[in-house]
Amino acid sequence: MKSPPTVLCLVLFLACCNYSGAEPLITLTNLSGQVYDHVRILRTNEDGFVYSMAGTDTPRGLISFTTIPESDLGRLGISSEQVTLAADRMKTREAAKTADAQRGIADRIQRELGNEATREAQKRQAALNNIESLKSQIAELTSNIESASRELRHREAAVADYNSANRGNRLAPRLYVKKSARVEIQDKKETLAKLKRELQRQQAEYDAQYNQPVKAKGKSRKAPKADPQTGFGTNPHPGPALPSDGRGRG
Repeated sequence: MKSPPTVLCLVLFLACCNYSGAEPLITLTNLSGQVYDHVRILRTNEDGFVYSMAGTDTPRGLISFTTIPESDLGRLGISSEQVTLAADRMKTREAAKTADAQRGIADRIQRELGNEATREAQKRQAALNNIESLKSQIAELTSNIESASRELRHREAAVADYNSANRGNRLAPRLYVKKSARVEIQDKKETLAKLKRELQRQQAEYDAQYNQPVKAKGKSRKAPKADPQTGFGTNPHPGPALPSDGRGRG
């Protein structure tokens, strides 16, 4: 025969639970006000009750020990030590989750900074490539103009020599150099001037954007000032003195 205290506990448990055959159901409200109405306790783990809805064995969720009101802990057979351990484990998980989130944020920021640095480096390299391309175009066009100008001078000289040599020969044709050759050279010079202006603009923009000092142009040498007594220019670096003849004259 069962002892009176055991019978009393069983009566109280059945009073709190709806018993339908072999499926005990409970109803409780957690500390946040969420109501679990006629739910079935499938199993208990170290964190709480895994429950399902009435009439099914499919787990619906977990009722954490830390969310159960103190007034319901005793009737559900939960000790204060279980609640404390569950709360400690929850704090540990939350701390780990926060650390993971912070690491994720730090990694994302690092990736973004790396991507930004890469984009900036690519942009800078593209600017340098454009400047170098302009320099190459200027060098090539300058060489082309010099060659064309030299060829034109030689052609004009040859034509002038031929015309001069055959000045009295009526049968000899008079030669001339087409003006279009000089016009082509002039057009190339105008294109060269535009390229130089564009190079100067891009170089100044690059220097300003990346804090690069603008390359200083070579300083022109000033002519020496004239001596007010002799009227001749003074030499800042005079050569060796001439030997004296013994009378104070060089």
